[in-house]
Amino acid sequence: MICLVLAIALAPSAGRCSDNRQANQQDAAQSEGFVRCDRQAEAETAEASKLTPVAPTSILNPILLLNDLHRRKQEEENQPRALEQIELKRQQCRRNVVAAAASRAQEALDQETDAMRGYRRTTFETFALDALTLAASQARISMRGAYLPDGNLEWLFPSQVEAIQARSNPAGMRNISRIPLATDHASREFRKTLLRCKSTPGSDQIGCPAVIVGHVSICTISTPLGANNDIPCIVVENGREIR
Repeated sequence: MICLVLAIALAPSAGRCSDNRQANQQDAAQSEGFVRCDRQAEAETAEASKLTPVAPTSILNPILLLNDLHRRKQEEENQPRALEQIELKRQQCRRNVVAAAASRAQEALDQETDAMRGYRRTTFETFALDALTLAASQARISMRGAYLPDGNLEWLFPSQVEAIQARSNPAGMRNISRIPLATDHASREFRKTLLRCKSTPGSDQIGCPAVIVGHVSICTISTPLGANNDIPCIVVENGREIR
């Protein structure tokens, strides 16, 4: 009984510690991002602040001297605009850092929601090793990767890098990790997301980063030669775009 009481008393504290640790990590990542933005701006400001000096040889030639002075005058006139653009770029960089931090925080919350609903975050390696076992139990999983439409087929690749490799070398696709998806019964909202991906120029070449939520099953895939193969797949129930 004492152990049970202690466990109940400590559980919320452990949860708070985990939340605090996660928040600290988010804050650290955001701070590092701000530092990168500021350092880049400082380097660009230092470069933009440099003015081309008058060449010593130009002093002896009035035409060359006038050219050098004219060029320097133009640089001085253009400098405020250049510095303004650098500052605008720095501010945008910092906004991007904040947006990325917010996206990571939201994804962490979404992962917790997936887990509470019984969807276990799974890696491509785990899927490759345990696909048949996962299919036999209709395991509920969530996976992060790059969604790539391919005619009547839909795939999930580990990242856009593998999606691009598969597109650039179709013959070598069998050597690239990928998982077939069945999306017909996904939520309407996520099917809308996938449709938007399909209609975006270039997405059929690089894929769209997404988290897939569903269960593992066996799907029948038709090969280009007309043969049918039964292989493990993910029957998509829901998902979300990764920005």
